[in-house]
Amino acid sequence: MLKGHTHTQPALEAVWIALLLPVLLRPVQSSRALWSQHRQPHYPYSDDIDARPDTAEYRYVREEYEHETDSSASSVAELLKLLEHFHWHPFEPHFIPNSFARRPIPPWTYDWQRFPAYKFPQNITGMESEASVESDLRYSLLVIDGLHNVLNSSDREEVSLHDQCLVLKLRNPSLVCFVYRQSFHALSNFAWSRLPAENIHTQPYWWVLDDQGGLYNTSLPDYNLWSLMFDWRNSSAQMFYIQDTIGEVLSEYPVVQGVFFDDFDGEGCLRTLNTSLPAHYSAQTISEMYAARLKMYSDVIKLMNKNGMMPILGMSSRFNTTSNGCILPEESVLHNLGDDVGFIREAIFDRPVSQATPQGCSEFMTSTLEEVYSQIPTLFWAHTGPGGNLSSLAIPAFLIVRMEYSYFGSSSGWQDSEWSWHQEYDLKYGIPIEPPQVMDGGMVFSRKYSNCVAVVDCRRLRGCVGFSCQSGDCSIE
Repeated sequence: MLKGHTHTQPALEAVWIALLLPVLLRPVQSSRALWSQHRQPHYPYSDDIDARPDTAEYRYVREEYEHETDSSASSVAELLKLLEHFHWHPFEPHFIPNSFARRPIPPWTYDWQRFPAYKFPQNITGMESEASVESDLRYSLLVIDGLHNVLNSSDREEVSLHDQCLVLKLRNPSLVCFVYRQSFHALSNFAWSRLPAENIHTQPYWWVLDDQGGLYNTSLPDYNLWSLMFDWRNSSAQMFYIQDTIGEVLSEYPVVQGVFFDDFDGEGCLRTLNTSLPAHYSAQTISEMYAARLKMYSDVIKLMNKNGMMPILGMSSRFNTTSNGCILPEESVLHNLGDDVGFIREAIFDRPVSQATPQGCSEFMTSTLEEVYSQIPTLFWAHTGPGGNLSSLAIPAFLIVRMEYSYFGSSSGWQDSEWSWHQEYDLKYGIPIEPPQVMDGGMVFSRKYSNCVAVVDCRRLRGCVGFSCQSGDCSIE
């Protein structure tokens, strides 16, 4: 129960204890063993489906594959035949950490037999309605966003996010529910950031200051919120954050199973985040602040992992480049965080696809595949196109980079009304039966699944999933 949380009705807490706790305690007991195994995601990389291990999971896939009666199966065969004429080779990562196999994995079960769709529920005017709850329960993973119920949260946004997870998990205990926390801005609707700011005279060095020596406030006037920034070089600010903020989140387990840390790169990717620090902060000072951030969050992630929780990091950095405005390339960020921390990385594919470029498509696919080989699952987000439809690139790109604990979401924004369930989520793609393949200098990617083939052609900004297209639509020229 949340510290200071008094408004939840006793009857609701009684139902929670009676119904939800017995179910969730079983994963809690086994999660310690899962965290200690440090195993890699399991991929049955074999074109010969009979050569797979005789496990229950693979028996299910084999039987489903053998009895598939999809009328479009012929187009799959034609596509496979077409692809064989080209010189494909497995993607070769360049930045594999020496000890990447030690990364912890989430303690919940990942269902390969279901498309892993996720959603960011956010309703600024109140908690989810019954219709919204029914919609939310269709997804595999939810992240309750940071302005949810903001007009009624009474400066205790943490309570609204926790209570929304509770309502949803009472309906479906197996649902994976995350809550939002801003890692760069201290928003006033969260008590953990508002309370120390209101006592600024006791912690004058915790905060980024403006050029006049006052608090640097990047406010959100539409919601009557102010927004400060912590200076993580201050050890007492770090201690407060870990003990109070992260400590509160840990107390919410197992209702809450993880935290989405938005703007995780903070000072390290100012241009990418379309923000800046006051002029008196030199490049050297900003680098020191960023280094302190990464060191602190390494400790935060390890603490969460130890207690069975998984963070999602909203990162902007990319492998082998700083051209996107970040101080460090992603391989250096991972080195600073450590090879033994487990997390999911948010990856924004297109915003919107009309702004996509061949080079940008290739860089995204290549960088995300580097993460796959570094054992970092992807929270894959794609912008919903005109008419609310998915772009042709979105699903095939996700299937190519998908690994265990990867999830896919698409929306036109971050309010409930801007998310919808797409028919592509109901299709049976199967499981990957080969590593991601690449050709033409990293401009074209493909991957075979037990029920389909996914192709992304960054040269023409086109993509296709084999069982859902006509044979000519997926040609590689």
